[in-house]
Amino acid sequence: ERLTDNFRAAPGLVDWVNATFARILPAQDDRDRGAIAFRPSRAAHAADADAAPAVAAALFETREREAAAVADWIAARIARAVALRREWLQLDQASDAWRVVHSEGDDLSGLIVDRYADILVIEYFAAGMWRLREAVHAALLTHFPGARLYWFAESHVQRQESFDVRSPDAPEP
Repeated sequence: ERLTDNFRAAPGLVDWVNATFARILPAQDDRDRGAIAFRPSRAAHAADADAAPAVAAALFETREREAAAVADWIAARIARAVALRREWLQLDQASDAWRVVHSEGDDLSGLIVDRYADILVIEYFAAGMWRLREAVHAALLTHFPGARLYWFAESHVQRQESFDVRSPDAPEP
């Protein structure tokens, strides 16, 4: 027996998946080709009128526009993380050493940033986030002008994620 009910996704997303994948996947299984037929599902729960979409698809005319949109997305997440800590938690008044970005807690999976006075220590633990390092560094320097950046990734993470980080020399305290 196959599953037909989707208990996690909103009805609009289930409808989009059904319409999109029905056009992409074959109508019948084909073992020789390794093809699996599309089988639609149904949303098990009614739509929540106040719910925001869980997935947003964007198509860009050029790679440059896509890169700019990603950099803006990174900058917005970092700005939100910094604002939380500076405005709401008022960490600048308590200390000059605090966590600036805490990965999934700030919607920036694969990234942790700690502040030690004018030094920002950036830990990458996902290849995807490492690829976005220029946007990350630029966004951080917007909020911490003149900060010295030091970045790294644990060697086991680099092997597991298949990326290579060349850390700069550690800054002097």
